[in-house]
Amino acid sequence: MKRAFFYVLYLPISVLCLFLLAELGLRLFSAPVPSFVSFEFHPDRAGDFAPGRHLTDTLIRGLPFTVSTNSQGLRATRELSPPGSGALRVLCLGDSFTFGVGVNDSEAYPAQLEAILRTKYPGRDIEVVNAGMPFFDVVDELDYWEQKGRALKPDLVICQFYYNDVQTMNGESFRREARAKAAPYSATRQLLKQSRVYAAATTAAYGLFKAGMLPAQGQAARPADPWYEGRYCPRPSEAESGALNSGMLDQASLVALACRWEKYYAGLLALRDSVEASGARFLFLMVPDETQVQQDLVAPSAYLNPLLARDGVAAIDLLPAFRAAHHQDGVPLYNSPYDFHANRAGNTVIAVLAARAIALKPGGGVELDARPWYGFGHVSRVGLVADGKGPALLGDDGELYGAWTADGRIHVQGLGAATDRAEITTYEDTPGEFCLAVGSQEARTYIELKLHPQVFNDADNGGLKAYLSLDGGPERLVLDRNGRTSGDDAYFYSAYSPDKPFTRAALRFVVGKGTGLVIDKKSGEPPRRMLVSMGY
Repeated sequence: MKRAFFYVLYLPISVLCLFLLAELGLRLFSAPVPSFVSFEFHPDRAGDFAPGRHLTDTLIRGLPFTVSTNSQGLRATRELSPPGSGALRVLCLGDSFTFGVGVNDSEAYPAQLEAILRTKYPGRDIEVVNAGMPFFDVVDELDYWEQKGRALKPDLVICQFYYNDVQTMNGESFRREARAKAAPYSATRQLLKQSRVYAAATTAAYGLFKAGMLPAQGQAARPADPWYEGRYCPRPSEAESGALNSGMLDQASLVALACRWEKYYAGLLALRDSVEASGARFLFLMVPDETQVQQDLVAPSAYLNPLLARDGVAAIDLLPAFRAAHHQDGVPLYNSPYDFHANRAGNTVIAVLAARAIALKPGGGVELDARPWYGFGHVSRVGLVADGKGPALLGDDGELYGAWTADGRIHVQGLGAATDRAEITTYEDTPGEFCLAVGSQEARTYIELKLHPQVFNDADNGGLKAYLSLDGGPERLVLDRNGRTSGDDAYFYSAYSPDKPFTRAALRFVVGKGTGLVIDKKSGEPPRRMLVSMGY
């Protein structure tokens, strides 16, 4: 009996001593361990993070940012307003873009949105709640809403989308079962989680996960909870795996990933319906990936926007605004090269457009703009290709028509060469001009131009300029290339005019000696080097 009592007393003390020795050793002799707020699912807290933390997140090397959580485990620098306080509440659901990876507390879009609304409506008590959680998708957001979000009694719920939400619709990374197993908040457990030992262990696990040696939380098995029935797709087929691994932002992937897109949208409608049944308004935000800003990749817009418009979902597609800020204003919008999330400026674009769609009623409550829509659904393309005799237009769906004309100084070289390309250039000292006119029977709101400007040598050249006019309006300079560095690269320009639709775009190119534009030879593939895309 005495020996048994001795072991019962000895083992906990031994474990505690080993823990304290390990903690002391790590603090004295190890390099600093990256700090971050851990994910937690306490049923007695409104948020899903460790409560009451304030630290500098250093998990991403080269990208430190301050993170604060309140006593409810939400990213915030202050507590929630008490029930019945009369504060107008906006609840922001989403993944790491809503949470704000890489930006300080005040720079995440929910915090900026609150500041904008408070300035717009002085004297009103406005509270924007950041319930964003890295790795969340629409099924997790619906689950959070039903279990915690609804109890916050928001006047408006904003749901944010990023394309990897579709990747997770196989059901193996949902969080509902992890939340179901979670225990109520414990100050003692929280103190242990702030130790160096815990930080070192979780950092090592994160490193193994990034290296592909450890599955993400919940990936070991398919969901067992009957609540998930019909909410996810079978494990990916070979065609799906190929689309998931490369090019899922291209419209061609929509067919291969049809199940995932359908399940995502069904989950979104379920969330919208549940939110509106509670009496709150609902707004959907689509955040683009950085590659979409720089390349002709519009699969999320092409799939979701027509459905959102059909079903009356108030939505903002942020792709046109991000492209305009990047290409026309030269504003960096992402944490590159450290991380793929939106930086402070990117979060500002999100907050400004969201605030533009929100109107507060004088007597309380929220109204949304009658058409809080900044996106496009259908996109048609037409490209300039060389068909052996000279340039010709080739479209992808027959909805765009047009023609090209050139003066006598323009020359197309490389038509007889055994390459997949030709170059529109001039041999004259005086610059040459050629024009490309593209039209549509349907009014369009979006135009996108993809070019491959060419500099043939390192000597002084006459430069290369392009001007765009919509429906005969004034020309705007969209390309101005001059330099000594030879070579060609991709150039991208986009413009969005929802308030002034157009049916005709005229492009005028001024080509100096030693410069030009690269076009494709006509083949079985669609044009890729010189494309005009128009959307509505």
